[in-house]
Amino acid sequence: MNDREREQIQDVLDYHNSKYGVQIKGRASEIYPQVSGYPVCDWLCGYADSGDEVAVIVKRLSGGTPEDTAEIVRFVLSELEDSLAGMLGGTFKLEVEMPGEYSFPRKSDRLQWNRIHEFRNLMASVIYDKAPTLRFEEKRDLTTQITGKLSYALPVKFRCRLEKTDYGGSAVIATTPDNSGFNAPLPGVSEAEEFERLVREANEQLREAGSKQKWLVVNTGADRVVEAKAVEEALAQMGAGDISQITRFYCLGGGEVTEISLPSLGRDS
Repeated sequence: MNDREREQIQDVLDYHNSKYGVQIKGRASEIYPQVSGYPVCDWLCGYADSGDEVAVIVKRLSGGTPEDTAEIVRFVLSELEDSLAGMLGGTFKLEVEMPGEYSFPRKSDRLQWNRIHEFRNLMASVIYDKAPTLRFEEKRDLTTQITGKLSYALPVKFRCRLEKTDYGGSAVIATTPDNSGFNAPLPGVSEAEEFERLVREANEQLREAGSKQKWLVVNTGADRVVEAKAVEEALAQMGAGDISQITRFYCLGGGEVTEISLPSLGRDS
């Protein structure tokens, strides 16, 4: 995570340094290890000419829209169905339940997507092992056999059940409670609300930073192009006190760095 985030900060600096000269100094917690408590910023950078310090905070939006999440889940379950087609004696229904607050990883996040493949492959293995032991219309809970073998923890409300629905055929039909996909993360909280919360949180952290320059970097996801105008309009709707400490604002998304114009608060740029 540190290496990847450092690369992202360097991307921002490469963009910024087309006009200015700023270099990464390191993690704030490593440069000032004597400071107790949670560091007020994530990274410290510095201007090469003046030596002025830049405090940088990095925030990441948690996930996609409901459509994004449902698309990912449909893809995963479709892969599961394909991997088991023709491998079983009979037709089976797989019921998968995942709580709405669980954020399903995006395909653009390689590490997290590897976890998804681990999840799918383990499910396929357990189903292949247990399906032959089921009688017609028997339903069996496979939850603990999945959660007990994964290298990471699933939410406690996760459920996985397998039922034999027909002696004929050779297939698994995967379903979710709404037959369309998992719920989006943070139900009832829109992405706009989450964005505002992250900005306010970063602003409060930067209030304690001693640096004159205080930057916020928001990672929106590698597969999402940032619409600067929409972000600027969202910031303009926020109170002046919610963004007063932020001197520069950058977004990462779609493989690009986008600088966001901050509303004028009578401060130096």
